[in-house]
Amino acid sequence: MEDACQAHGTKMLGQYAGTQYRAGCFSTHDRKLLSTGEGGFVLTNDEELAGRIDSYTRLGHLKGQVHGVNYKLAGQLASRRTHAARLLAALPGSGALAELACGQQDKPNYYNLVLVAPASAAGSMAAGLAASGLPPDSIRFGYRPLYHQPIFARYAVKCPNAEALCAAALQLPVHPGLSEAALRWTADRIRVLAEGQRHD
Repeated sequence: MEDACQAHGTKMLGQYAGTQYRAGCFSTHDRKLLSTGEGGFVLTNDEELAGRIDSYTRLGHLKGQVHGVNYKLAGQLASRRTHAARLLAALPGSGALAELACGQQDKPNYYNLVLVAPASAAGSMAAGLAASGLPPDSIRFGYRPLYHQPIFARYAVKCPNAEALCAAALQLPVHPGLSEAALRWTADRIRVLAEGQRHD
C-alpha cells in the first residue's frame, strides 16, 4: 500500500506516485491538489482488490450513470510548476535558500514549494517567513519526526536526517489561486530572507 495522499501527479524514477505497489491512496481534503472538501480515492490494477474497495465505498455497488467530474489535474500541475519556477528564479545565487533536491527522473507536483536553509539559518528564516505572514509547516504544524510523539516513543530510533530536514525545510504556497501580486510579494520576501536583509 502506497501513501500518496499529497502526491497527485508526482513522478519518481519516471513512474507516477500511487502506482508503485498493489494500491495507492490519495486524499482529496480541502488542502490537497484535487479537493472535494474531504475524502479520497484508491488506485489499483488488482481487479479483486478493486472490487472489494468498490463494494465498500459504494454501499454494495450503488453506481451513478450520468453525473461526472473533470478536475483538470494537468492544468493545475502546470500552474503549480510555473509558480514554483517563478519563486525559485527570485532566489539569489548565494545558496542561502535552495529547492529540496530530487532525482533527475523525478517530477514534483508542487503541493507546495519546499526550500531548504542551512542549519545555522533555518530557525531565523522560518521565523522571518512567519513574521511576513507565510509560516512554514515547521511552525504551523510543529513538524518533527513521528518518534517525538508519545505514542511512538517506545519504538523510537534516532533519525538524524529526518531531524535535520524537519528543521531546515521551508514550505511556500504555489497553488493555482495565487495572483500575480501575491507571487511578486512572496518572491520579494524569500529574496530578502535569503540575502539576510531586513524588509521595512
